Amino acid sequence: MKMRYWLYGALMVALVFVAGCTALNSGECNDNKDCDSGVCNHVKADLGMCEGASCTPGTTTDNNNFFCSEKGAWEPSKKEGEYCTSDYECYQPTCFMKPDCEITPIPRTRAACRYNACVYQVEDDSCAKEGLKRVLAKDQFTINLFGNCVESSEQAVLSSICAPCGNNVCDNETESECNCPEDCK
Repeated sequence: MKMRYWLYGALMVALVFVAGCTALNSGECNDNKDCDSGVCNHVKADLGMCEGASCTPGTTTDNNNFFCSEKGAWEPSKKEGEYCTSDYECYQPTCFMKPDCEITPIPRTRAACRYNACVYQVEDDSCAKEGLKRVLAKDQFTINLFGNCVESSEQAVLSSICAPCGNNVCDNETESECNCPEDCK
Protein backbone atom coordinates (compact mmCIF):
# COMPACT_ATOMS: atom_id res chain seq x y z
CA MET A 1 0.00 0.00 0.00
CA LYS A 2 2.82 2.43 0.90
CA MET A 3 4.53 1.65 -2.39
CA ARG A 4 1.40 2.64 -4.34
CA TYR A 5 1.23 6.05 -2.57
CA TRP A 6 4.94 6.58 -3.16
CA LEU A 7 4.58 5.81 -6.89
CA TYR A 8 1.48 8.01 -7.10
CA GLY A 9 3.37 10.87 -5.40
CA ALA A 10 6.39 10.47 -7.72
CA LEU A 11 4.10 10.47 -10.77
CA MET A 12 2.39 13.69 -9.61
CA VAL A 13 5.75 15.41 -9.05
CA ALA A 14 6.91 14.34 -12.53
CA LEU A 15 3.70 15.63 -14.14
CA VAL A 16 4.01 19.01 -12.40
CA PHE A 17 7.65 19.28 -13.48
CA VAL A 18 6.90 18.42 -17.12
CA ALA A 19 3.90 20.77 -17.23
CA GLY A 20 6.00 23.56 -15.74
CA CYS A 21 8.76 23.08 -18.31
CA THR A 22 6.29 23.08 -21.17
CA ALA A 23 4.52 26.22 -19.98
CA LEU A 24 7.84 27.96 -19.43
CA ASN A 25 8.90 27.73 -23.06
CA SER A 26 5.73 27.74 -25.11
CA GLY A 27 4.04 31.09 -24.84
CA GLU A 28 4.07 33.95 -22.39
CA CYS A 29 7.35 35.15 -20.94
CA ASN A 30 8.79 37.90 -18.78
CA ASP A 31 12.46 37.46 -19.62
CA ASN A 32 14.60 36.01 -22.41
CA LYS A 33 15.68 33.14 -20.13
CA ASP A 34 12.03 31.99 -20.00
CA CYS A 35 12.21 30.88 -23.66
CA ASP A 36 13.99 27.96 -25.36
CA SER A 37 15.04 30.35 -28.15
CA GLY A 38 16.39 32.88 -25.65
CA VAL A 39 14.09 35.53 -27.17
CA CYS A 40 11.12 36.99 -25.27
CA ASN A 41 9.35 39.39 -27.61
CA HIS A 42 7.91 41.94 -25.15
CA VAL A 43 4.56 43.56 -25.81
CA LYS A 44 4.52 45.17 -22.35
CA ALA A 45 7.24 45.70 -19.78
CA ASP A 46 6.26 42.55 -17.90
CA LEU A 47 4.68 40.45 -20.63
CA GLY A 48 5.94 38.95 -23.85
CA MET A 49 5.68 35.91 -26.09
CA CYS A 50 8.48 33.44 -26.72
CA GLU A 51 9.81 33.47 -30.26
CA GLY A 52 10.61 30.18 -31.95
CA ALA A 53 14.21 29.06 -32.36
CA SER A 54 14.11 29.59 -36.12
CA CYS A 55 13.08 32.89 -37.70
CA THR A 56 12.73 34.71 -41.01
CA PRO A 57 15.91 36.64 -41.91
CA GLY A 58 15.50 40.39 -41.58
CA THR A 59 12.75 40.34 -38.94
CA THR A 60 13.14 42.02 -35.56
CA THR A 61 11.35 41.73 -32.24
CA ASP A 62 8.78 44.38 -31.34
CA ASN A 63 11.02 45.88 -28.70
CA ASN A 64 13.89 45.67 -31.17
CA ASN A 65 16.41 43.89 -28.96
CA PHE A 66 16.89 40.99 -31.41
CA PHE A 67 17.07 40.52 -35.18
CA CYS A 68 16.94 37.40 -37.32
CA SER A 69 20.24 36.83 -39.11
CA GLU A 70 20.74 35.55 -42.66
CA LYS A 71 21.27 32.12 -41.06
CA GLY A 72 17.70 32.19 -39.69
CA ALA A 73 18.79 32.51 -36.05
CA TRP A 74 18.08 35.24 -33.48
CA GLU A 75 20.95 37.54 -32.56
CA PRO A 76 21.09 40.56 -30.22
CA SER A 77 20.64 43.84 -32.09
CA LYS A 78 23.86 45.75 -32.57
CA LYS A 79 24.56 49.06 -30.87
CA GLU A 80 25.94 52.23 -32.41
CA GLY A 81 29.48 51.69 -33.71
CA GLU A 82 29.26 47.89 -33.85
CA TYR A 83 29.99 45.93 -37.04
CA CYS A 84 26.99 45.25 -39.31
CA THR A 85 26.14 44.24 -42.86
CA SER A 86 22.49 45.38 -43.02
CA ASP A 87 20.28 48.10 -41.49
CA TYR A 88 17.99 45.63 -39.69
CA GLU A 89 20.91 44.39 -37.58
CA CYS A 90 21.19 47.78 -35.86
CA TYR A 91 19.17 48.53 -32.74
CA GLN A 92 16.45 51.02 -33.64
CA PRO A 93 15.60 53.15 -30.59
CA THR A 94 11.88 52.88 -29.77
CA CYS A 95 9.37 54.55 -27.50
CA PHE A 96 8.62 51.19 -25.83
CA MET A 97 7.51 51.96 -22.24
CA LYS A 98 8.59 55.64 -22.47
CA PRO A 99 5.41 57.75 -22.13
CA ASP A 100 7.15 61.11 -22.69
CA CYS A 101 9.06 59.80 -25.69
CA GLU A 102 7.48 62.26 -28.14
CA ILE A 103 9.50 65.15 -26.68
CA THR A 104 12.81 63.29 -27.07
CA PRO A 105 14.84 62.66 -30.24
CA ILE A 106 13.90 58.94 -30.20
CA PRO A 107 10.96 59.14 -32.67
CA ARG A 108 13.21 60.97 -35.15
CA THR A 109 16.24 58.70 -34.73
CA ARG A 110 16.96 56.21 -37.50
CA ALA A 111 19.47 53.41 -37.15
CA ALA A 112 21.37 52.40 -40.27
CA CYS A 113 24.35 50.33 -41.29
CA ARG A 114 26.89 52.62 -42.98
CA TYR A 115 30.33 51.39 -44.01
CA ASN A 116 29.77 48.23 -41.90
CA ALA A 117 29.02 50.12 -38.68
CA CYS A 118 25.70 50.91 -37.00
CA VAL A 119 25.05 54.66 -36.90
CA TYR A 120 22.20 56.80 -35.59
CA GLN A 121 20.85 59.68 -37.63
CA VAL A 122 18.51 62.16 -35.94
CA GLU A 123 16.12 63.91 -38.30
CA ASP A 124 15.24 67.56 -37.67
CA ASP A 125 12.22 68.14 -35.44
CA SER A 126 9.28 69.64 -37.32
CA CYS A 127 8.70 72.09 -34.43
CA ALA A 128 12.27 73.38 -34.57
CA LYS A 129 11.87 73.98 -38.30
CA GLU A 130 9.03 76.38 -37.41
CA GLY A 131 11.03 78.08 -34.64
CA LEU A 132 8.97 76.33 -31.94
CA LYS A 133 9.72 73.80 -29.21
CA ARG A 134 8.20 70.33 -28.84
CA VAL A 135 6.55 70.01 -25.42
CA LEU A 136 3.96 67.74 -23.87
CA ALA A 137 0.41 69.00 -24.37
CA LYS A 138 -1.11 70.90 -21.43
CA ASP A 139 -3.63 68.13 -20.74
CA GLN A 140 -0.84 65.58 -20.19
CA PHE A 141 -0.17 66.91 -16.68
CA THR A 142 -1.94 66.98 -13.33
CA ILE A 143 -1.10 69.04 -10.27
CA ASN A 144 -0.44 66.91 -7.17
CA LEU A 145 -1.31 67.78 -3.55
CA PHE A 146 1.95 69.69 -3.18
CA GLY A 147 1.26 71.88 -6.21
CA ASN A 148 3.84 70.12 -8.39
CA CYS A 149 3.32 69.21 -12.04
CA VAL A 150 3.16 65.48 -12.63
CA GLU A 151 3.12 63.81 -16.06
CA SER A 152 0.10 61.64 -16.75
CA SER A 153 0.52 58.11 -15.44
CA GLU A 154 -1.34 56.55 -18.36
CA GLN A 155 0.47 53.62 -19.93
CA ALA A 156 0.46 55.27 -23.32
CA VAL A 157 2.58 57.62 -25.35
CA LEU A 158 1.80 61.13 -24.14
CA SER A 159 0.83 63.59 -26.86
CA SER A 160 3.12 66.49 -27.69
CA ILE A 161 2.61 69.81 -29.45
CA CYS A 162 4.70 72.56 -31.00
CA ALA A 163 4.66 75.66 -28.78
CA PRO A 164 6.48 79.00 -28.72
CA CYS A 165 8.04 77.97 -25.39
CA GLY A 166 11.03 80.07 -24.40
CA ASN A 167 9.89 83.47 -25.73
CA ASN A 168 9.01 84.85 -22.22
CA VAL A 169 5.28 85.03 -23.13
CA CYS A 170 2.84 82.45 -21.79
CA ASP A 171 0.65 81.32 -24.70
CA ASN A 172 -2.55 80.25 -22.89
CA GLU A 173 -3.66 78.00 -25.76
CA THR A 174 -0.59 75.76 -25.75
CA GLU A 175 1.52 76.53 -22.65
CA SER A 176 1.15 76.13 -18.89
CA GLU A 177 3.41 76.18 -15.84
CA CYS A 178 3.81 72.43 -16.38
CA ASN A 179 4.86 72.16 -20.02
CA CYS A 180 6.62 75.54 -20.31
CA PRO A 181 7.60 76.85 -16.87
CA GLU A 182 10.09 79.32 -18.32
CA ASP A 183 7.21 81.27 -19.92
CA CYS A 184 4.39 80.57 -17.47
CA LYS A 185 5.80 81.22 -14.01
